[in-house]
Amino acid sequence: MHIEATGLRNESILRRTLEQIRQGNAAAGLSLRPRTMAEAVLPFLAEVDQLLVMTVEPGFGGQSFLSEVVPKITQLRHSFKGNIIVDGGINAETGRVCRQAGADVFVAGTYIFKSSSYEQAILSLRG
Repeated sequence: MHIEATGLRNESILRRTLEQIRQGNAAAGLSLRPRTMAEAVLPFLAEVDQLLVMTVEPGFGGQSFLSEVVPKITQLRHSFKGNIIVDGGINAETGRVCRQAGADVFVAGTYIFKSSSYEQAILSLRG
């Protein structure tokens, strides 16, 4: 869930929603847009399995990676032991930077599907 979603801006609603997801035996996660500070999710870390850090503004593929998001990944890794997922502008170079910052999972649609070899593109992300 995007922590910025209008219906989730109330802490009790957000906690109740996370609880319902977990009661359904599903993994719960929160997503942060590039401009949202890491502090927004810190109160909920014990209740989520994964965090999605958007490295572009959500909306469409092919956007350029926003490097100013990297310190947020590092900050979250120091506080969170679950999966940190990055999405947006991910390629071999930006994937390496995100991995070094603490990300575990990479969403790289444009990079993979526009490459001449899906296999080589995926291998380049695995470092």
